[in-house]
Amino acid sequence: MAIAPNDAADNVSGNNVTDKIVALGGFPIRRTTSAALVPLLQQKMQNQVALFFANTNFIVKCQAHQADMSGDDTVIVNDGIGVDIATWLVHRHTFIENLNGTDFTPLFLQSLGGTARVFLIGANQVSLSELRTNCRVIIKSMWLVCAMVTMKQKITKHLLLQ
Repeated sequence: MAIAPNDAADNVSGNNVTDKIVALGGFPIRRTTSAALVPLLQQKMQNQVALFFANTNFIVKCQAHQADMSGDDTVIVNDGIGVDIATWLVHRHTFIENLNGTDFTPLFLQSLGGTARVFLIGANQVSLSELRTNCRVIIKSMWLVCAMVTMKQKITKHLLLQ
């Protein structure tokens, strides 16, 4: 069975609604666009906010942390074709846009204009150091803090925001 493109799936099912929550694997994943997500995150940054990019690995590996990721100070967005396929199978529609970290993060960081502290969690110190260097070229005054986290460590908002 072929998966319909995002627009076609939305039109067929009548779900041409942006910025709604889609439940997948027990997680509340926001169905939105990058254009709508940037101002939402900027508004939530008046306090603290944790942003997670949910791919299939996230859905499987973070099951034990669902309660920690369910508050108003947490935003979970889709990341990748696997989550899109799963959403099609469960809900018969796909996400509007792939909001993966690689594409969305630079757009969002540029929108901040150096006004925030950003905590980046990554696979290893080398990739985080390279990212920090690359981001500093684009956004010279932004605070970037990098930390190493393995999947065996508990990932909570407390860890992310301390």
